[in-house]
Amino acid sequence: MNDQSMVTLEWVCSEGAAKDFAARIGNDGGKTMSMTPFEPEPEEADLYSDAQFDPLIILGVVLTSGMVLRYVRELILDLKGREIAVIDLSGDALQVRVVPIGKASQVIVKAPDGSLTRFAPSDIDKIEQNLAAMLPQAKPIGPSP
Repeated sequence: MNDQSMVTLEWVCSEGAAKDFAARIGNDGGKTMSMTPFEPEPEEADLYSDAQFDPLIILGVVLTSGMVLRYVRELILDLKGREIAVIDLSGDALQVRVVPIGKASQVIVKAPDGSLTRFAPSDIDKIEQNLAAMLPQAKPIGPSP
């Protein structure tokens, strides 16, 4: 992994999972820089308002590009039927989060220019190739097309 670039990202996860996820990042050669409460954009607030959900935490993380792809792949393969994974490259740091309430599972990649591309989770290889093209020296880790 040393030949890959390091990527700064924000990974949004439940408060209950944050410490375990931070430990996993450390075990995989990354570093957790910060943990802050997640506040959704006002237009998305209703999507996160269900009281049954744990509060969400933003982990500020530095990982190799290959590990970012691996974590995103695992997240997508673990989506439930009514969740949306958002991979947002439009801000200062890549942000990965799951919107808990959706009509059906989908993955939305928001490019640096703000354009949106929607995928079904079954398009995992296309998602990974799209993301790899935007990350420095990232190589897809899934099966070749």
